[in-house]
Amino acid sequence: MQIIVISPLELAEIIKVNVREALAEQNRPSASTSKPLSIDEAAKYLGIPKNTLYQLTSTREIPHQKLGKGLVFLAQQLDEWIIS
Repeated sequence: MQIIVISPLELAEIIKVNVREALAEQNRPSASTSKPLSIDEAAKYLGIPKNTLYQLTSTREIPHQKLGKGLVFLAQQLDEWIIS
């Protein structure tokens, strides 16, 4: 048996990260759908503001495609981006 010592602040941060991930997972539609997501749907899927998503696309930090004048996102690519 191994004992790991962490500070109360480290424990709080670990809990906070895990709760955020669990909440985001609950709010996320099923990734099995192959329908592209709009900017609004992708922001909701990721649990982030639309402005943040626009910033991530402008710096090419998040996978997306342009469709005409709009942006589309694939849930599977977003899931892979989150994991990486």
